[in-house]
Amino acid sequence: MHWIENRARRLDPHAELPEPEDANNHANLPGKKVRQQTLDLVSLLHASLERFQASGDDASTTEPIEQYLLLLEDDFPLCKAALQTINYAIHKVRQLQ
Repeated sequence: MHWIENRARRLDPHAELPEPEDANNHANLPGKKVRQQTLDLVSLLHASLERFQASGDDASTTEPIEQYLLLLEDDFPLCKAALQTINYAIHKVRQLQ
């Protein structure tokens, strides 16, 4: 298990756009908060790839790319058995392969 902190946060290049009206948003345009959350997810995925991809010729100094990725936010509480349950589900799926 590896923990990665999102330190290279990308900023919304369209932060100056007005917020869409929820009642009249037929084009389903995302607001500032949703755009920033999407950018945060993209930067976290980039940080994950940078950590686990082989760099250059010396791949022995890098960590292997994991087969599964679980993304959690600090304000998303898990039940006490969540990680054990996820591990159990992955084990069961691997038996089917």
